[in-house]
Amino acid sequence: MNTRRKGKVILGFAIAAIIFASVFAMMIESVGAYSVGGEYNIIEKDYGKIPGTNKKSVQPVLIGQSLDFFTNWGTDNLVTIYRVKDKVIEWTRRADTGNIFKIVGDYWRRDGAFYVNYRSPTEYDVQLSFSEPDMPLEVKVGTKKVSSIAVGTKLTIDTEGMNLFPEDRVDLVVIGPDGQIKYDVINYQQFTNITVNQLADNYFTNTLKTNEWTIGDYAFWVKTNPEYACGLEAESSVKVLKILKGEIAIYAETTSTIELQTVKLAVTGVAYDEIKIESSPLSKHVIFKAGIDDAPITAT
Repeated sequence: MNTRRKGKVILGFAIAAIIFASVFAMMIESVGAYSVGGEYNIIEKDYGKIPGTNKKSVQPVLIGQSLDFFTNWGTDNLVTIYRVKDKVIEWTRRADTGNIFKIVGDYWRRDGAFYVNYRSPTEYDVQLSFSEPDMPLEVKVGTKKVSSIAVGTKLTIDTEGMNLFPEDRVDLVVIGPDGQIKYDVINYQQFTNITVNQLADNYFTNTLKTNEWTIGDYAFWVKTNPEYACGLEAESSVKVLKILKGEIAIYAETTSTIELQTVKLAVTGVAYDEIKIESSPLSKHVIFKAGIDDAPITAT
C-alpha cells in the first residue's frame, strides 16, 4: 500500500518535471536573438516561423556586436550570411572560426535583406536585421530636462528608446568634482556594471538620489561594457548638470524710483525651484504683476 502511494508521488513529480521542461523549451524557442550579459548576441536557429507562411521572424542585430552561431549551430559547419536584394544575391560573408561574426564595416548598412544559409526566398535558416546602436540620454527632474538642481533633488535618468538588449551591461558614468562615482556609498547606488534593465528600473522615475553630493559640475553618460554587451562598444552623448546649494541668499542693491515707474528685478536660481516674490513690508504702492515678465502667478 505504501509502495503504491510512493510510486504515484514519484510519477506525479516526473509528469510535473516533463510539463515544466516543455514550457521552458517553448519559452526558449520564442526568444530569438538574445544576450545573457556576455560577449555575444546569440542567434537562434529556425526561430519564429510565421503561421500560414514560409517566412520566419527577423532577429535583431546591432552594428558592432559579435554574433554567436556556435551555441545553436555547432562549430563543424560555418554559417554564411547572404545579402539579398530583389531576389538576387549581392554578396556573402562566411563566419569566422568557431562560428562567430564581428559585425563591423559598411557591408551591414546597405539596402537589402540578410539571411543565414540562404537557399531561396522561402528557404533559409534565419533572417537578420541590422541597425545602429541607439543610446538616448536625458537628465530630468520628473519629466522636465534640467541643467541645474539643488543638492538632494532626485533625478530621472531617461534612456527611453535605447535599443541595447535588456541583459547587456553598461556603466552610468557620473563624473563630479571628486571624480567618478562608481558606487554612491551615502545613497547606496550602483552606477557601474549594471544591466540595461537595472538602469531603467533603478534610475528612471525620480529615483537617483543626490543627498550629500558635492556642490559643483557633473557629467553623465552611458557606455557599454563590451565584454558583457555582445562585444558592442558604444556610448551616449554627455549631459552636464550643475548641483547647487539647497538654499540661496539673494542680495540686491537699493535704488530710488519715482511713483508709477517700472523697475525690473532679475533673480537667478535653480531650474524649477519656486521663488516667492513680495515686498516687505507689504505695500499697496509696490506691485508685482503676477504672470507678467516671468513673475510667478503667486507674486504679490
